[in-house]
Amino acid sequence: MDYNKYASRQARYKGEKTRAIILGYIKEYISEHGRAPMLVEISKEIGMCVSTVSKQVQRLAEDGQLIIDYNSKSKRNLVLPKEVK
Repeated sequence: MDYNKYASRQARYKGEKTRAIILGYIKEYISEHGRAPMLVEISKEIGMCVSTVSKQVQRLAEDGQLIIDYNSKSKRNLVLPKEVK
């Protein structure tokens, strides 16, 4: 699947494009499976190493586009902001 469709043409920095791809994949995965993907699943699907995915997920959380639920005992601890209860 082409996840580059989530990255706008106006992305000025590689990191912004990478975050857009990751966020797009997470949204699509949640809509299909009803749960968040693990970092390793994201990594395999979009062809990036886990450490890069981890850093970019952290940045998405800092920017408020994603929430990392540290209280969750699951490795699927990514939550989209609108899903927070």
